[in-house]
Amino acid sequence: MYKVTLFANFVRGEEIDALIEELTRLVADDIDVKNKVFVLENLRDENQYIVTFNVAGDSGMIRDHLPEGSIPVHRKREVNVLYSINALNEIIKAHNDGQVDPTKSIPWEHYKNTFLVTRSGELNSIPTKLYKVVELE
Repeated sequence: MYKVTLFANFVRGEEIDALIEELTRLVADDIDVKNKVFVLENLRDENQYIVTFNVAGDSGMIRDHLPEGSIPVHRKREVNVLYSINALNEIIKAHNDGQVDPTKSIPWEHYKNTFLVTRSGELNSIPTKLYKVVELE
């Protein structure tokens, strides 16, 4: 059985439908994109959205088939946080005197309803809100 990986894409409002169509085509091409796609609003930029979707399979092999700009992310369900591994490392360093220590506990409630990524090596915390859920056909 293949691992399921969560991916995200940053898009402008007018690009949402095109990305959904591209994901639908991937399903038709036998790429195992799971049927629910979540579109989140970036609460700091009214025309930027984050589209998230799950794909089953070897992430190294399927990555070439995914829409341009797709990045693997992780989710902390209890507080609705999405994050990249680089962002996770920055959070750990921020709460551990600059040291990366995977045993360090993270106060996830401080990041509730956010998407955490790095930009130019700095942690970028983007507040989000669910915009819509799309069922792929």
